[in-house]
Amino acid sequence: MKNKHIEKLSPQMREKAIKFVEKCSERGVTALIYCTTRSLERQARLFRQGRTHLQIKDRMYKLRKRGFGFLAEIIDKVGPQRGSKIVTGAGPGESFHNYAEAFDAVPLNSSGKCMWDYKANPEPWEIMMTVGEELGLNVGGLWKGFVDMPHFQLRKGSNPTRIYTPEKLREILIKNDMLKE
Repeated sequence: MKNKHIEKLSPQMREKAIKFVEKCSERGVTALIYCTTRSLERQARLFRQGRTHLQIKDRMYKLRKRGFGFLAEIIDKVGPQRGSKIVTGAGPGESFHNYAEAFDAVPLNSSGKCMWDYKANPEPWEIMMTVGEELGLNVGGLWKGFVDMPHFQLRKGSNPTRIYTPEKLREILIKNDMLKE
């Protein structure tokens, strides 16, 4: 099975993604990269999934208060979403998927089926996390708060809204064709 959209990653992350798949394979794990870049709208839809109206309004308020009103507007614009399970802690602009610096991967069994359940299949997940660490990636499966097993990102630390000013973040998103002027 072909890994999806690795070519859309930043050059440095693309190189690490290719090495990730190779090193996992060398250790007997077939790793499928199923998500790389993600639009701000898609990120907003995923963020809204499983959250109450109050939780969504609170995040929008906090983004506006910090000068990221343009990101709050995207959350508002996508409207309510179906799904009772929270799948991400990151709103639009808060995920390195929005900057081509992250990918999500899952191990495949010998029949080519995704092994989503970490508890039922810990060994391949542990191998993937070890490989990610060896490549210097920030491994979501090792996070203390919101554990995101499939997530691997280039940068250590917090989300982009904690790293960049609203002006700089807006500039980066426009340059990367993620946001219109």
